[in-house]
Amino acid sequence: MRMLRAPGLALTAALLACALAGCSDADGKESSPEPTTSASASPTASAPTEPSLPAAADTSDEAGARAFLEHYWDLVNYAQATGDVDRMRAVSATTCSGCSGIADALEQLYADGGHLEGGEHTPNLGAATKIKTSDKSVFGYRIKVVVTYPSQVVVSADNARDERRAGEASFMAYVQWIDGGRWRLDILDAQ
Repeated sequence: MRMLRAPGLALTAALLACALAGCSDADGKESSPEPTTSASASPTASAPTEPSLPAAADTSDEAGARAFLEHYWDLVNYAQATGDVDRMRAVSATTCSGCSGIADALEQLYADGGHLEGGEHTPNLGAATKIKTSDKSVFGYRIKVVVTYPSQVVVSADNARDERRAGEASFMAYVQWIDGGRWRLDILDAQ
């Protein structure tokens, strides 16, 4: 198990909170961080199933980029419910600090014996702008994303409970169509 020093752990927790939930309410007032999950506290709930990439995300057009980005948030919800961040990492660039920040924080929470209860992200995709270079070496879209989420509880290994309020967070996402004919999330910036 990878151990983080106290400052690194604090930074990871802060990044998870801001990246997943934003740092202010819709009215602009500061609030406590609010990450979310699709896990259920019910003992009769079935184990979450890893989401499959929808066929609509197999096309190199705006509709494909949007379907891919919605799939990414399905993967975030799955990772929050299970601690399994492998698919999130596989569909995002290693240079995407927002992507790796979310994945690292979730991975650490679960590795330390914690988990999340309640909540699930619902992405609302806004305007998309096509991005391409003159030599066509880069092609993709910049898409505004507003993610809403219900309340959630972060439970640490010692069963300490940190309750988070419902809210929304805004992101600017950059997705690129890469060799091999698939989308990759290259940038995820909290707005």
